[in-house]
Amino acid sequence: SNKKKRQNEINTQLLEQVFQCLTYLFKHLWRIMLKDLASLYELYSKYLFSSSSSSSLTNTLTTNYEYIRSFAAESFAYLLRKIENYQSFIDYLFDRKQQCDENELESLALVFSETCQNVQSTFHSCTKSLLMCLWKKFLEKPKQLQSCMNTIYLLLIQHTTKQNVDILWNCFMNIYRSINHNESTIIYQTFYGIFQLFIEHKMVIDMNLCCEFLTIVKTNENEEFLKIHYDTIFKLMKSVPISREILDIYYRFIDQTSSVLLYQETRKIFQSDLIEKLANEFYIQLWKHLLNKKDSKQEQIIDWFVDFIIIERKKKNMILLSNDNDEIVMEKINLLKTKKKILTKDKITEQGLQFIQMFIQNTFSKIDDIQTLTSGQLWRALILHNSLSDKDTNEGKLTVGHVVKISQLMENCLSSSSIIALTIIEFISHDITFTTSFWYTILKGNSHSELYLLAIRISFLLMSPTKDYSDKFIELLKTNLSSFNSNIRLLTLRILSSFIEDKNEKNNVILTCLLCEECPLNVYEFRAKIIHLQKLSVEFILLNNNTSSFHLAMYYLLGILCSNFTPLWSICTELLGSYGNKAIEYIGHTYFWSILNEKFQLVNQHNDIEIVESIDDELINEYLENEVKREYEVNDQSIDYIQYRINLFQILTYFPNECENKTKILFPIIFDFFTNEYFDHLLSLGLFGLSKSSYEIHPTSSKRLSRKFSIKTLETILNLLKQFHHYQQWYEPLRLYQFYVRLLLSSDNSIQQSAYHCLLKCHQIPQSKIQTNFLKHSEELVPLFNPSTCRKAFHELIQGALLEQNLSDDLKNQYAFILIRVVYSKLNAKRSLGSTTRGRKDYFELNRKYLFQFLITFASNHLYKEHFHYFIQLLLEPFHDELFSSNENQWLNIFENKINLKNEEFHLISYEIFIKYIQHSLLLLKTFVSKLGVYIHEKIDYIMKFYILTIKFVDYLTNQKCSSQEETDDFQVKKIRILLKRIRSMSYKGLQILFKLFDNDDKEIFQKDLIDSLWLCCIKQSYLDNLLNKTKQREDIVHMLKLAVIWSNTTYLREAIINDRQDAKDLVKCSMESGVSYYLLLSLPLTKRSVTSFTIDC
Repeated sequence: SNKKKRQNEINTQLLEQVFQCLTYLFKHLWRIMLKDLASLYELYSKYLFSSSSSSSLTNTLTTNYEYIRSFAAESFAYLLRKIENYQSFIDYLFDRKQQCDENELESLALVFSETCQNVQSTFHSCTKSLLMCLWKKFLEKPKQLQSCMNTIYLLLIQHTTKQNVDILWNCFMNIYRSINHNESTIIYQTFYGIFQLFIEHKMVIDMNLCCEFLTIVKTNENEEFLKIHYDTIFKLMKSVPISREILDIYYRFIDQTSSVLLYQETRKIFQSDLIEKLANEFYIQLWKHLLNKKDSKQEQIIDWFVDFIIIERKKKNMILLSNDNDEIVMEKINLLKTKKKILTKDKITEQGLQFIQMFIQNTFSKIDDIQTLTSGQLWRALILHNSLSDKDTNEGKLTVGHVVKISQLMENCLSSSSIIALTIIEFISHDITFTTSFWYTILKGNSHSELYLLAIRISFLLMSPTKDYSDKFIELLKTNLSSFNSNIRLLTLRILSSFIEDKNEKNNVILTCLLCEECPLNVYEFRAKIIHLQKLSVEFILLNNNTSSFHLAMYYLLGILCSNFTPLWSICTELLGSYGNKAIEYIGHTYFWSILNEKFQLVNQHNDIEIVESIDDELINEYLENEVKREYEVNDQSIDYIQYRINLFQILTYFPNECENKTKILFPIIFDFFTNEYFDHLLSLGLFGLSKSSYEIHPTSSKRLSRKFSIKTLETILNLLKQFHHYQQWYEPLRLYQFYVRLLLSSDNSIQQSAYHCLLKCHQIPQSKIQTNFLKHSEELVPLFNPSTCRKAFHELIQGALLEQNLSDDLKNQYAFILIRVVYSKLNAKRSLGSTTRGRKDYFELNRKYLFQFLITFASNHLYKEHFHYFIQLLLEPFHDELFSSNENQWLNIFENKINLKNEEFHLISYEIFIKYIQHSLLLLKTFVSKLGVYIHEKIDYIMKFYILTIKFVDYLTNQKCSSQEETDDFQVKKIRILLKRIRSMSYKGLQILFKLFDNDDKEIFQKDLIDSLWLCCIKQSYLDNLLNKTKQREDIVHMLKLAVIWSNTTYLREAIINDRQDAKDLVKCSMESGVSYYLLLSLPLTKRSVTSFTIDC
């Protein structure tokens, strides 16, 4: 990396001198250089143009600094201007075996353009001859020179002005006139591309020249060429006045163009501003050809007519939108009525008019057919009908009978498709009215559909609804007020406001919510929005005797709370919090909590919510894509579900007494978040025992949150739980208590401190270790959760309180209960436990060595035996069931039962979480075993068994074949397999450390049955047979033999080997076959007789 940095450091003064030197060399030695220009170019390009991955300084400079390439091009261009015959040099460049890469082509384009350029936007005298030679070479090798020619012309056009561009045009046209016009498409792409450059840079000097270029090709059926042709003329139309001649050229290849391609290319013109400049003849030719072409289908032609109408409506702002206010809606409806003559005979011809009329008549005759409605045929017919003049629709007018039939059909239709809603909107916008009872029936199954709500909103604006239906509509639409879609909230409020006679009533909750929703989400309208929200306060609603509308206000506040606009969150949470305190009696306890619970569930299921209906009809999608981006406003549809849940929990903190009675609702929500979404899945894994039945842990549908949002959410939850009294009669009090205890192991200080304060409230629960007498000492442990006082607090508490003679054993045990968990949590601290952090160090190992010193107090004092045992359980937690079950002799059987669960397919990825779980424990054990040494002799059985189970677990997974799907996902599987090798190696090394610590222990720490089990698990069952058959890897052999050497120093194994134990014979035989027998035999303390017998057997 340092070498690369040095390469990138440019000595600009030296660089300037290099180019000055080159310039003088070219100036004085150009005659000599021209004699061998090819060799000079090779030298020059090697350092300044090449894109090869060389580490040279010059190559690095050309890659990173464009001005150096410009200097090089300018200096080399001086030489090129002296050449008499360019063709030989160009032939040399492009006829070499090694073809030019993109970087070299770009560099050559720069050199050639610099050669042609002169002062004051003019060109050098060599320009014509150089360009002609390049064009000739291009015709020979179009693929190789295409990008180079485009770049050359682009640079030259940018250099010159319109007065001097004629030389570029002449070279361009002279070559184009001379070519055979049955050439490949790539040649036409290049010529047309350069022609477009002339147009885009306003370098068109003569329209006759343009027309000549565009008419040289007589016929061509290649689709790529036709696309270029239409696109080029479209750009020309935008640059010059549209004449009859240009229109004729546009339709020049109409016979060779398919109808689909013709409309697609012409559609670009319809969408542009050119449509106002086009004469009727342009439209006549288009529709005439589309109607008469053999490859045109009736459905396609109808869709093109409708698409043309939609484009026209969008241009004239005639599409009805959800956020349009009353005035805009009325203006658009008037436009639809007055400016509906989009399809006239002058544009679509008599044949086109008859074609549309026949389609409309045919559709209206089948108006009571459900297929006509749901397929979109009726919607298309209505759009076409409403775009014709009155005299053209006499034969196919809608009658009262038609309206009655379609009303009955829609009321009985079970479909909630957007197509039906758009059909209704098309009816309404052209004076077709429907009754309030019809709308109520329609809305029953479509109350959450934005398009249906838009249809009703427009209908109620044009004709006021019947007041008797007011309560029915409120009951039906009240949940829409809390919708995460701002358009649904707005439309719902406008529909409900239609039932209110006095629109100026200041104290009406619905009108207040509507005024608030109509205020845009920007900083300028923010104050007005806050003023309206304040009118939804409990006091204001009670003052105006609107208690029956409390639930509507609550729904709306929960809806607007989802807005991605931070200033709204505080006032909304405060208002909703006051509802939980003061308005819950009016709303009803059950109803109030059902609303909140619904929102919590919605957040959990937000990934499965289909926000936008998927529509297969491209034409309808085109119609619906009409949202205009508003400047300075927040995107209403952008929803932060994570923050929304945090806000919901924040609301609950305002009425904790009420929440305490609803723990049956809240606890499942809290535990579900912690289990499936909290970032530290290992912390949650140990609490809820997801690995009790199997080591296979399938990922949940919920995605785990980032550390920041996980902690933020959990902090809010704990702030609520801190205010609870924690009675024994609660729903699952023991599970909540275990939750707090588990959170003491968190690596985050704020979470730990909150969990600690919650734990202090649990003294009423019988299972709680924290008793009332500990509460007056509770503040002494708070410094543990502050990084600046943590180290000092540990020392004072463990060396002081735990060894204090005046404290009762009960109090000491309560201290130890907290301290042992906090010690474990700090083992993963990334920063120093002290108040200062000096230098940039890895504090993981440093912290662990410091903290393990305190464990001596727990390990050496009989009073804290239970706590030290719990610490061992934490370290060995992945195999907790196997190691700490009631029957210690069943540890292998439990493991076998869990590992041998038979599945149809083996998925290694589903074991990834558990593998990381084991790795975490092994990393802690690495320091723990070596640091505490003799203090863990009573727990040695558990640790050895843990290492054995880990080795067995790795063996099982490595011997399994992955499913076919996983084999395709090589990278992730490879990563897991590497991790498996790593944890196996760590387990072997852990066993080696154990035996080295206790190899000379006179107290016989190694029990005979454990050694037999160890031999059975590690060697006999898993390795020995495979080693003898040479199916194991060298890594396994090395690990096993190192262990055997250490075991040989123990009395029990030594006697087994001396007494010709068969397992020992097999071990030596295996080691000799593995090529390491000498090392092993030297290490084994064997008798002469045993060595002789081994030799004979082997």
